[in-house]
Amino acid sequence: HVVAMHWGAVPGAHGYQVQVQRKIGSSWVPLHTFSTTATSLVFTPPIAHSDYRWRVRAVNGAGPGAFSAWTVFHFTTVSMHRPSPASSAPKSGQGRRAA
Repeated sequence: HVVAMHWGAVPGAHGYQVQVQRKIGSSWVPLHTFSTTATSLVFTPPIAHSDYRWRVRAVNGAGPGAFSAWTVFHFTTVSMHRPSPASSAPKSGQGRRAA
């Protein structure tokens, strides 16, 4: 259960800072700031069924640039049912037949 965040490369950037916040009630609470040299980041939200937002800024030798606008997403999980081995086995009379 991860979220992949992607952004365009900024010419001259040495890296990027990504801020993530979680909405609690009516307030946005800082969750984490990541540093990366890539133009994508995989994030595992700690709480399902919650609203999050993220933004990114480029960093070079002169320091950090301005942050992008916030991107909001809702993270939820879905339970996937897998049949038990007994329920997925062929029933009597089904399956391979002897030659």
